[in-house]
Order: sequence, then structure tokens, then C-alpha cells
Amino acid sequence: MAARGPRRRRLTAAALAAAALLSLLLLAPGARGAEIVYWDNFRDNPATVSWAGVDGSGGGVVAGGGVEIREPEGMAYDPVSNRIYVASEGQRGSGGQIAYLDLGGSSGGVLAVPGVPVHSPEGIALDPALRRLYWVNSDDDTIAWADLSGAAGGLLDTRGAPTTGAYRLALADGILYWSGATAAGERYLAATELVGGGSGRVLAVGALGLVNGLAVDPGAGRLYWLDSTSGKESLRWLPLGGGPGGSLPLGAVDHRGTGLAVDPALGKAYWGNYGLAGTRQDAIGFVSLGGATGTISPATAPVNGAQDPIVIRTPTATVAPRLTAAGTELACSRGTWAPDFPGSSVFQSPRSFSYRWSLNGTTIPGAAGPSHTATAAGVYGCVVVAANQAGAASQGAAATATVAPARLALRGPGRRLRVRPGGVASFRIEVVNQGDLGAARARLCLVVPRRARAELRPGKCRSLPPLRAGERRRLRLGLRVSPAAAAGGYRLRITLSGVVARKLPLRIAG
Repeated sequence: MAARGPRRRRLTAAALAAAALLSLLLLAPGARGAEIVYWDNFRDNPATVSWAGVDGSGGGVVAGGGVEIREPEGMAYDPVSNRIYVASEGQRGSGGQIAYLDLGGSSGGVLAVPGVPVHSPEGIALDPALRRLYWVNSDDDTIAWADLSGAAGGLLDTRGAPTTGAYRLALADGILYWSGATAAGERYLAATELVGGGSGRVLAVGALGLVNGLAVDPGAGRLYWLDSTSGKESLRWLPLGGGPGGSLPLGAVDHRGTGLAVDPALGKAYWGNYGLAGTRQDAIGFVSLGGATGTISPATAPVNGAQDPIVIRTPTATVAPRLTAAGTELACSRGTWAPDFPGSSVFQSPRSFSYRWSLNGTTIPGAAGPSHTATAAGVYGCVVVAANQAGAASQGAAATATVAPARLALRGPGRRLRVRPGGVASFRIEVVNQGDLGAARARLCLVVPRRARAELRPGKCRSLPPLRAGERRRLRLGLRVSPAAAAGGYRLRITLSGVVARKLPLRIAG
């Protein structure tokens, strides 16, 4: 094995007893906080994966359904399947395996990689776009890959860059980064494009220190590594585009730190303090990119050689959902949510969405989908709830939608009616539903003044069927004028279901 952090191969009897005790504490993590940190307990035998809030609250062990992990050297999270993959280096009777744990339940398994070498795997990285997993075969200094489906895999072509003593991996934007050490013990950082072979290149070589964790933030253009050299503990970085780098001293908060997660949104880096063994106190170290340091002491989660942190945060809203309306058909978009940072082992994207609809500020029972059909007039709003393993967050649409009640309007006739005594007045009238909701059945009637009922006899009222929003109906109304009717003007009324909808002048010629 090439030079790297101290090897941790054998456990004492006390550690075995502690592992047996911890097996009684298995708890399935759920949505219990705004931020959850996961880590593997290297010193447990078999090893375990624990979790807790980043404030140390809550926590327990991820139940793996009996899957065995020994001497883990790297973890990666897949937000699609909600699984943590673990490079299990020290499997008895084999060269190691890639195990996985389902965070949404209590099951686990081993990634099937037919024909792909798994030789004491270390360092692990997952490409969410290609749906591939990468790991270092530390026994023969190669980097292997496999589809998460197990359908394909092989060795990565890294021509142009060495893989001697490769240990830690990080992946972002189609580029795989790794740390290593030459046979002479000289440490280096290298990278290669994942699409197309032979594109490997060396990024840095020389005084890099003890590289026990690696992370990449393409947004900031930085490659970070955790230097856990005794007495020189620091978080260090290089610009991806070249040029001088920088470092932050960690001092007493790094205890043989192993693994690295960097949260670009919060400006904070985390690692596991493997050197503290089985104590919960200060199990996870962190540093803000402004230089402030601190630790996380899990209150209940088991700790035994913590390393390889993964951070999952509740979703973060960035752009509010959009509420659109086409009559009574309402639709609510998901809005926009902050993305994951897979290259630095920090995740926050939603895994599921639900919706809440309201009418005039009151929640509508049972309305939980992205669309809703309004059945009552009023002001509608929608709220999108995004959830992942860490919890849920919500954001409401920036604007509401108003659904207008049914409103029947009359059009025509366009002029005063004129008729002679003994004649018949007939005209067409159009009824339009100008509201958003459907209108109920209605009766359209022509009503004459009480004093003129002997001279003017209107025709029968006409029935209107229910009208959909925007629907039109044309009807004919009329009245018969008595031969004895006196000349003059009259004011008729057109009513809808008893309500005056329009006044209509009538002139009887002499």
C-alpha cells in the first residue's frame, strides 16, 4: 500500500464489544432537522454508518438490513435512490466490496459489478448525471467504475496522470479528481475527463501534506483537500484554473481527520475526527471558509473512529412557484430549488414534492396535486412543499389567481323596438357567461309594464341550460301588440331568473 494516512486494520476486543452494544442502538434516520451529517465508524467491526443533526441533536445508526461493512474508506450519496454507497475495503475472504445502505428504510446490499475488479476499494465518487460510481482499487493502483444498475463497468483510462497510491476521489462537472502518492512518497493531485480516455493531468505535486479528504467546488473554482499532517492540520485548496492556492489552519479541531465535505452555500467544511476513536465529544470537526473552527458532538449517535462525512440539508427555495389559471383550471409549478453539491458531498435538492391549495386564505382539504379545478369563486393560492432525507421546506407562489363567479350578460337587440298596433315584435338576444365558473340553469323572460298588460302580450319565457365559462346562447323573444293599443312609448324589461338584466324601449306607432 502506498503512503497515506495511518492504516486501521485490526480492532481490539473492547472495540468488538462496543460494536455488539451499538448494534442494539440501530435507528433509521428520518427528516428530523434542517441539516443532517452522516459518517462511517471505521473502528466498529463490522463498521457502521451513523447520523446526527449538525448541531449534534438526535441521531443513530443507519440500519443496513444485515449488509456487512469492514474498514470503510469513503462514502458517496445518491439522491435519486436515497442510498449511501460505502467502499468496504476489509471484507473477510474477498478483496472488498461496494456496499450500499438505503436511507429511506432498513435495507442494504452490495453493488453488483460483474467483471469489474474490486480490490480493497478506497475513495468513492458518484456521478449523478452518468449514474456511475468510481472507486480506487488500492491493491493494484487502478480506478474502476460501474453503472449503478450493474450493467456495465471497467477500469478508467487515466493516461496522462499517475494513479500510484491513489486514495481519495472527488467528482464534479464530468471531471474526476484524485489524490495519490508516488512510490517515493511524493504526494500529488490529478484529474481526468470522464468522457474520452487519455485526458489525465497532474494538478499539483510536492508539499501537499497528508491528503485525507478531497472535495471540489466548481462554482468557486476550487479543489479542496484536508491536510491532517500532525502539527500542520489545515484545510487547503487550489484554483481549478491554476494559480496560487490557500489554506486555513485547523489546530486542535482536527484529530487525524479523514474525509471531507464542503458546503459552498454555508461556506463551511466538515471532516470526521477518526483519531478520537469512540468518544462522541468533538467527533466531527468543521471550519468556516472565513477561518472560524468548531466541532460537533453527537448527543446520541454512536461514534467509533468517525470519517467520511456526508451532509444532507433540507431543500432551499430560490425562485417561487408560478400559479397560472385558465378559467377554473389552476396549475402550480414546482418553483426553483438550490442544487446539490455532489463534488463536495453536500446535498439539498428535493426528492419529492407535494402541494397545498387555498381559497380565500383557507386550505382546501384534499387538494394536494400540482393542479386544481376550482369549484367556487374566490382568490386561490398554492404552496409547494419540497422534501428530502433531511426534512421539508415550503414556498408559496408569488401571485394568486382569482376565479370569477358565473356572470350572464345579454347582448342585443341593438336598437329600440318599433311596432304598429296589431303587430308582432320579435328579436334575437345573445346570452354569454362571462365568468370563470359554469352558470346554473336560468329563465329568460320579457316583462311588460303592469299598466300595459292588456295591450302587450309577451311570448313564453325561454329556458337556458347550464352555460360553461365563455359559452354563448342565442334565443328569440317577442310580444304581440293588441290592435287597440294606444300609440306611445313603453319600457320593457328582460329578466334572467327574475332579475332584471336589461331594459328595452318599445315604440308603438300611431
